[in-house]
This record gives sequence, C-alpha cells and structure tokens, in this order.
Amino acid sequence: MNAHKDVIRSVEDMGAQLTRRVEDLKEREHLKERLSHIDIRWRHLVGLADAI
Repeated sequence: MNAHKDVIRSVEDMGAQLTRRVEDLKEREHLKERLSHIDIRWRHLVGLADAI
C-alpha cells in the first residue's frame, strides 16, 4: 500500500491542476466526480489493508 501512496497523491495533484484549467463546466464536474471516486476507492482499500 505504501508503494502506491505516491501514485495516488500524484493523481490527486494532477487532477486538481486539471480541474482548475478545464473551461467546460460539464467536463470539469465529470473530472471532479471521477477523482472523488478514486479517492473513495483508495480510502476503502486503505481501510481493508488496515483491517488485515
């Protein structure tokens, strides 16, 4: 899990940069939603790993 933490942080950082630059409101909201789903899944995996 620790090895993947940096990748997830990079995705979050790049996603934040992209959402600031996307001009189309619908596309921006779609990107935010996708990033949110990534965050939810990551937190779920971290919770499962902690439980093991």
